[in-house]
Amino acid sequence: MPIDPKKVRYPPECLVEAASIPSVLVGMTTLVSYLVDPFDVTLEDLHVDTDGTADVVIGADGYAEKCRIRNNAIASGYHQPIPAKILASNRISVQAQSLPNMAGGSATIANFYYRFNLTVRKSYVVDKLFNNENLNGDEEDIASNQLGYDLAAYTYLGIAPRHDALTKHPDVYKEFQEVIPLTRSVIAAVGSDKAHSAPNLIGQSISPGYLSRVGVLLGVFIDNPSLITTPNDSYITVDRDDDPDYMKMDLTAMPRNKLVPCYVPFIDKLSVYLESATGSNGYALGIGFIYGLRDMTVLDHMRWGLGYQSNQQKVDAEALIAQYKMWPMVKAGVIG
Repeated sequence: MPIDPKKVRYPPECLVEAASIPSVLVGMTTLVSYLVDPFDVTLEDLHVDTDGTADVVIGADGYAEKCRIRNNAIASGYHQPIPAKILASNRISVQAQSLPNMAGGSATIANFYYRFNLTVRKSYVVDKLFNNENLNGDEEDIASNQLGYDLAAYTYLGIAPRHDALTKHPDVYKEFQEVIPLTRSVIAAVGSDKAHSAPNLIGQSISPGYLSRVGVLLGVFIDNPSLITTPNDSYITVDRDDDPDYMKMDLTAMPRNKLVPCYVPFIDKLSVYLESATGSNGYALGIGFIYGLRDMTVLDHMRWGLGYQSNQQKVDAEALIAQYKMWPMVKAGVIG
């Protein structure tokens, strides 16, 4: 099941798409296509199946072919990603096209896997300026008057803040008071999935403390996905707050014993499962994840539209917001 950027609640978030398609034909085959408006998205860390010969084509907004990659002309394998940073504010798609073999015959590729990160952000004033998009009247007033400096000039000078990839930021773990790993060794039985009400538990209902702390899922891993040989059968599934199956990663598209980074905030609960229709044939699978915990800030309440634990806490927060003139900075995207 593909990820859905429009379900993002706590931007910015960085999601993992890891899936396998039964066949890639000589004609163009769509792997995924996302309508992302009103968000901005960045596709990074692309991994593709290197078996057979295929072109992988990424389209973004008005470009049907933003880039084209020959799958077996790279040395990515399971571990090294193809360096790419593809931006979109309306629609982004990934397609694959199998190429005829040397004898000119059919070259259908079976069980073609792909994996990438998709960072989803709100589009702030500073982003629109960097992307040469038009501002409305309120945004013009923020950029020119409310910040105390000309944000368009700062953008032109190159000193306005740019939003980097969440998983590549060297200090991503430093924002948390705690970073906690959790691992399990699981022998998946036949039918151990949600359809049979029997998924294999990796970590369930982890709660940071509602409206007091923020948790963030920072990565998932499996020690030996090659023990699972059937695509679209076994998954690492993530439930976040009230979002079941928020991420569902096909094990045949996952790397061996390597953390796949992500950035998925949760304020109520996080559960991670191993689901399998046909089981792991008696083999134990090492599966785990890492999450961070930190105190919730006034900025979190502002960006995500969250309530407060008490009316007094709300009054105190609103006084600080007014004192430090935070709303123009939040709407401009120059903090947070």
